[in-house]
Order: sequence, then structure tokens, then C-alpha cells
Amino acid sequence: MTATRERGSAGRVRWWCALPDLDHCEPVARSLLAEAGPAAAHASGRPWLMVNHRNGDDLRTVFFGAIRVAVIGSCLVDSAQLRKNVERSARRGDFDALTSMRGSYHLVISGPDGMVVFGDVTGFRRVYTCHINKATVVSNHADVLRRLIDAPVSRTWLAARLTSPDMPSPIRELMTPFNGVHALAPGHRLSLGRNVARTGRYWVPPAATNPCAQGAPILADELRTAVAGRMRASASPTSVQLSGGMDSTTLSCLAGEALSDRSRLLLVTPASSSPANDDLMWALRVGKHLAPAKHVVLDAQRTPLFFDDLPTAIGGMDEPPPFAAASARVRHLAELLADRGVRLHLNGQGGDEVLLPPLAYLRHTLRRRPRLGWRHLRGHAALRDFSLTQLLRAVVSLPSYPRWLWRAARSLRTEAGAEYDAVGWEAQPLLPQWASGDAERLVRSAILDIAPAPLAEHSTHATLVRIRSTAYRSSLYRDALMAHGVPAEFPYFDRSVVEAALSVVPWDRVDPWQPKPLLRTAVADTVPAPLLARRTKAHYNDDIYRGWSTNQHRAIELFDQSLLAELGLVNEDVLRGCLRSFRPSGLAPGFLSDTIACEVWLRSLAPPFARQEVNHEHI
Repeated sequence: MTATRERGSAGRVRWWCALPDLDHCEPVARSLLAEAGPAAAHASGRPWLMVNHRNGDDLRTVFFGAIRVAVIGSCLVDSAQLRKNVERSARRGDFDALTSMRGSYHLVISGPDGMVVFGDVTGFRRVYTCHINKATVVSNHADVLRRLIDAPVSRTWLAARLTSPDMPSPIRELMTPFNGVHALAPGHRLSLGRNVARTGRYWVPPAATNPCAQGAPILADELRTAVAGRMRASASPTSVQLSGGMDSTTLSCLAGEALSDRSRLLLVTPASSSPANDDLMWALRVGKHLAPAKHVVLDAQRTPLFFDDLPTAIGGMDEPPPFAAASARVRHLAELLADRGVRLHLNGQGGDEVLLPPLAYLRHTLRRRPRLGWRHLRGHAALRDFSLTQLLRAVVSLPSYPRWLWRAARSLRTEAGAEYDAVGWEAQPLLPQWASGDAERLVRSAILDIAPAPLAEHSTHATLVRIRSTAYRSSLYRDALMAHGVPAEFPYFDRSVVEAALSVVPWDRVDPWQPKPLLRTAVADTVPAPLLARRTKAHYNDDIYRGWSTNQHRAIELFDQSLLAELGLVNEDVLRGCLRSFRPSGLAPGFLSDTIACEVWLRSLAPPFARQEVNHEHI
């Protein structure tokens, strides 16, 4: 399916596309010229990099003989050091070391032997490929390649996207929303020779050997560099999305520390309509501490509601964005930042996943530190109102990853016990009741057919899956802000920050009796103790239900002539019944918002690029 009935009008995401050094790629370049321009050429003079934007220093190139290296994103080394690093790697014929420079970026290398492309280690900077004219074309956005080859939507991928709380990781890692468009796994490189394409892993997570006392100063240095390095590159006002949680509070304080004039710092806090949500109270304390930084609170009564203006989508999104139900709120924030001239917006998403291991760590801890493991087990059981017996049984009876996948594939409609789900290899995917039998069969078959090996041992695998899942979602949020002219940065996904956190033993990164002990220790000299005393976690469910009460009928109308139903993935009658009965005591909001996201996204898909005598291969 490629046709659409509606198109979004809220701008387009920014992308780049890399072409091999081949004559028959020139028609592809001509197709891209409708929306992009050449940014750099191969040594032969043939088109190499095409971009639909230029944004300051987000694309830097270094030439060394016949070698061309493009760094795309936020690389926190200066031009002189970048050139030294490139020359050293070129002489050695090994470019993997370039991925360890601080920041978050793509690497694209052109040389006599072909092209090499690197994504990042978390999936925040993804890499996609497709085959055209017997050549592999590469982009940072799947939608660009979809439009080049007029690729149909993958029913399997879309069925998996209906699952909650997240897609099965094998499908997300190795498939894309479009047939004929392929994904490179995070931490991998793609090498394109004249007649061969190879992928290889360039990154493995560090061994978790450091105690908190040793790892915390390293984490502090990496976070400080991640924030200050970005601010040095931006002369315009900087903003921080301040929820009042520890992650965004840390970024705010580090941004204030990096500025000689804090009046250039803008803190932005979306307020909630729920009196039980204490985010604003904590955010106000941070704002007071960082005065004269400006603190803007988005009044809940004046901010667009959830489910407002649903049909209006941002064109060019690679997949259904999880914030689709809040798209009007995201647009409101982006417009506010753009109006204030913000050219760097810091966001703390990813902090939870990078800094805190999931409860899968209990199995490893019980083996290595039995007394401490038992103490943590009892603490988590009490904190989450789990059965201690069931939690212990879940930890000691954990199946192998292949066996766990087999069970997950056969339990897409049945919830696992909360204790078993909490300590599993990853969150069990569940389909909503309106998902069709065909959707269930597609997801089950895909999980069983892919059946990958685990990313690492159990605890690290579970951690990486959570980090990557959040990185993928955050990249869509980044694209949405960028489409409105606001460059957003997510420092917790920097490789150096991730490695600093993962190198600390898991039982020192989490504690049932205090929140984020590693971060608290790391920033104790930067963030005042009262601002680190928070032990609550807010949610916005009340705001979701408030928006639903106003927009329910318009949301239901969205599924008139549903594209999801046309694809055979949902039962319209069941879906409509569930939408009409949606209330706080019933269906989890995630199921509803994910299905709405899929429907809105399908309607936003733009038509393909004009054909330029290109032969498309769907394999």
C-alpha cells in the first residue's frame, strides 16, 4: 500500500542519502534532486551525499587523498582534531575508532574500495538500505528509500507495531515498515564494495566491573562534556525540556553550569491538569535555583489537548510516532521554541533506560552477590507490590532466550504474570483485542522465523533492548521538533554516556530504596541535594483521559474507511466498541494511542519520488 487519502502539512523531516560510486546511481541522484541537493562527491566526482537541508555544523566532511569522511550529527570534537582522527584512521585502514568520538552522529566513508557507513550504538542514529539498479543506496531515513523504490508497507511490521508495551525486538531490529527497505542493527557497520555488501559488529557493551564510586565520576565527566560540548557549538539560546525528574534536572543544571550568562537558558515545563502530578512543583524548584534562567510553564489549560487535531501529521516520519495522540502538543512546544529563536533543545529521554537496569539484573546479582541480591529482591517485591515467592520463582526459572521468544510468540493475547514479565529478557508483546487473527499470525511467524541470538547475557540484553527501544522513539520526537526548525539533542544516548553507565555493576546502578544512585552520586557536586531528593514518578494519564473526553468522537471518525482495516490488521467493529468504552478503569492507554498512531501515519505517507529510469528491486 502506497497511496494515501490525507497528507500532513506540518513540515518534513531532514534527511541524507549516500550513493555508491557507480555510474548507474546518477538516475537516483536526479530523483533526489526534487527535494535535496548534493553535499559532497566521491573522489571520482560522482554524486555521493545528498541532503535535503544544511544546518550549521551537523554535516562535516574531511578529505584525505581519495578518502572522504562525512560526520553527520553532533560530533563534539573540533575540526582540527577531527582531521587528525580521520588521517590516523585512513592510514591504518580502520575507521571503527572514529565511532568513539564524543557526541551522537552517523559516519559515512567513501574510498577506493567502496563505502562504509556507521550508525550509532543505541539506534538513535539509524541506517537503512535499499537496492536500486543493482546498487545499495543508504539513508538515515527509511521513508526516503521507500519513496525512491515505491516500496509497499510491510503488513508484518505494522501488525507488530500494534503490540504493547513495545514491538518484539527481533522485528524492530531487523525489519522496517517497508518491504524492500532494510535496517542496519545498532552498533554495526555496513561495508559496500563493488560487488558485495557486508555488515559487521563494531561495538560490544563494556563489561560491568566498576563500583559506583569509581564509575560515577566518569559518568559525571561524560554528561558534562555531552552538554557543554553541544552548547559551545550553538551561539543561539539553549532550551531544556524540564519535567522536574532527575534526568532533565541534571541536564538543566549542567547547561546552567556551562553558561556564563544563564539568562540565555530557557527551561520549558509542560504542566499537567492532575493535582497528583508533582512534576511542576519540582521543576519550579529547579527554575528558582537556575535563575536568571527563564522558565516557561506550558499551562495545562492553554496547551492543546491529547487527541487534538489528529489528522495533521508530520510528513516523512519513518514509522508511527508514539506521540501521535499528543502531536498538537508537540507542535505547540516546537512553535514556542522556534518563536524564541532556540537553536539547541536538550531533552532527558533515555535517562531511565541508560542509568537503570531492568529487574533482569536480579538473576545475575543473586549469583554474584547472594546476600545483596536477596535484599534487592525483597525490596523490589515490596516496592512493586509483587509476590516475593513469585518473583523469586521467575528469576530462578528464566528460560533461554529462544525458549522465551517461543513463548512470547504464542502468548500474544495472554498476559504473563507481572513478576515474570518484570525479569524477562524483554517486555512481553501483547496485541490489542481488536487486532485481527491475521495480524496475530503475522507477528507470531515473524518472531519465530527471525529467532535471533541474544544481544548479550540476560541482564545486559534486557538493558540494551530497553535503551534501543527508547532511542528509536526519541529519534522520532527529534525529527518532529526538527521539522519545525528546532534542533533537539538527547545526551543520554551518546556512546560515551552509555558506556560510562553500563560499565558500573548493575547492583550499584539501581537500589529499591533510593532513585538512581549512580546519577545521584555522579552529579552530587552539580545538582543541589534538595533537587535530588525526589522519590516520585509522575504520569500524564489524567491528561490523556481529559483529552479523550473532548476528542473521542473525532478520534472514532478517524477510523472511517480505516487503512488498518483495509490491510486486514484490525477488526473495525471490535475497535469501535473499544474506542467508545475507553475510560480510566479499562483499556491501557498505550494500546489506543499506538493504534491511532498507525492509522494517522498511514494517511501521512507521501507519494514516491519521480522516477528517473530507475529499476527497483524488492528483495
